[in-house]
Amino acid sequence: MGDGVKVSSNLDEVMAQFRKIAPGVDQEIEKVQKKSSTELASIASAAAPQRSGQLSRSLKSRKATSEDKLAWGEKQVAGSQSGWVVVIWFTWHWLEFGTVHHPAQPFFFPAFRLMKKRHNGRMNRALNKAIKDALK
Repeated sequence: MGDGVKVSSNLDEVMAQFRKIAPGVDQEIEKVQKKSSTELASIASAAAPQRSGQLSRSLKSRKATSEDKLAWGEKQVAGSQSGWVVVIWFTWHWLEFGTVHHPAQPFFFPAFRLMKKRHNGRMNRALNKAIKDALK
């Protein structure tokens, strides 16, 4: 930019800078990710269509592994020592978005949008807490 401000979207660099300032940042982030992903799975499970119950029973949150894949590409934990994912039965997108013969029955993305602001607030508070604890 012309005013000397550089905007970086490289999450690995940002996390490295946070770790220099506050070594305990990963523990704080992991707590928030665990809480938010568990809550997201619970809300989405309650909102999921209950025809057989298989879909709502399949919604779970767990710690991410290197074998996890997203529906549309590879998962990246982005340099963090922690990462939590919400796993779900493979046919979720047919119900979420609908097909030619069946109307959409959204359950996951409404829950995601409901949780987004709450999760961002939790993350901001956790980062601020880690930085304040490091500067004591």
